[in-house]
This record gives sequence, structure tokens and C-alpha cells, in this order.
Amino acid sequence: MTARLDQRHSIERKMRFFLDIRGFLKLNAIKGNYLEFGSFRSWTQYAAFKVLEETKMMNAYVGLDAFIGEPPATPLEARHMPVMESGDFLCPYDEVSKFVKSSFKMRAQKVVTVSKDFQNIRRPLRSNVLV
Repeated sequence: MTARLDQRHSIERKMRFFLDIRGFLKLNAIKGNYLEFGSFRSWTQYAAFKVLEETKMMNAYVGLDAFIGEPPATPLEARHMPVMESGDFLCPYDEVSKFVKSSFKMRAQKVVTVSKDFQNIRRPLRSNVLV
């Protein structure tokens, strides 16, 4: 299948996207935070950091995930996503935390990984990293 695709690695398409928006952010002087819901292994969060950090437009890179995998699907979800199973995308938080600490090194203060189930959250999250 990969022979038919224009990418060799699953992150390559995302890297191209970050490269595309990098110029847009700089050209329009858009500053803010990079938020990623469902960060899984934080590979995409790292890719965003590697591409966007040189723009000096991002205050923080935030990865949000429950780190418990996919919950059981409702009947409607199961009909629309038959290949998704309970437990898919399970990645232990401590593994992700080690990856983040070792990969972001000098700029670790700009990186936040939050382990929480956000389905029932009622109040805003606060962090001293987010500006």
C-alpha cells in the first residue's frame, strides 16, 4: 500500500502540513499555543515543535490524552468506524513522558503533556506555561 502513497512514514503527511502552515503563521504574525487532543505517543506534537519552533510564534506545545486507549464504541460509532476497537491507541503515559523529556530537551519548559479524560471536564485547565 505504501508504494501507492506519497509518503514513507505515517508522520510525513503531518510534517508537510506543519511546513505549509509555518509560512502562514509567520506571514500573518499569528502567535499562540499548539494544542493536540489525543496526542497518543506525542510524535505529532514533536513534529510540530521541530517545524514551528523556529518561527518563535508558539508559546507552548500541549499534548492532551487520557492514555487509556479508545473507549468501547457506542452502536452508532461502531457502525461508522468498524475498524476501531476498544483499547486502540493505548500508550502508557510514562512512556510518552520519557519520550517528551528526552526529545524536547532544551525547550522542555515549553512542552506540556496532560493525562486526563476530558469528556466530563467542567472548568478550564490552568498552566503557567500557557501565555
